[in-house]
Amino acid sequence: GSPAPYLSKVRDAGILSICQVQTVRMAREALDQGADIIVAQGAEAGGHGGSRSTFPLVPAIADAVARENSDSIVVAAGGIADGRGLAAALMLGAEGVLMGTRFAAALECRIDAFTQSIMVSADGDETLRSNVFDVIREANWPKEFTGRAVANGMSHQWERC
Repeated sequence: GSPAPYLSKVRDAGILSICQVQTVRMAREALDQGADIIVAQGAEAGGHGGSRSTFPLVPAIADAVARENSDSIVVAAGGIADGRGLAAALMLGAEGVLMGTRFAAALECRIDAFTQSIMVSADGDETLRSNVFDVIREANWPKEFTGRAVANGMSHQWERC
């Protein structure tokens, strides 16, 4: 959604604002509202996100931020799990990366052992980007933001319908 209702409160509190976006249009809106950090999140990301891949999204957003002569920082997210991903993100114009799922798989993360073992043992080919888990949980996510998760028997059955 729009960052407008939140950014002035964040700024008034003296906190840097971070807006995660999935399109150039969303990045421009966040810039217009004064976001300090723009996270360009590609479709490879775990959890909820958009449909555009990280590799084309990051440079498009980095270029938009540069055209605006903004002091905002661009950070890449989506499918980045190691130093190679960091290097690629930097080459695409990002100034850093945000890694979520990678840290959820770390020993220090406080998620249950079963969930963590599934995350660690699965590879990208075993994931699914869909709204199936939101529909089943009756979560009210906007349709354009599907979720990426490890597929399971229920999601396979659902997708066949």
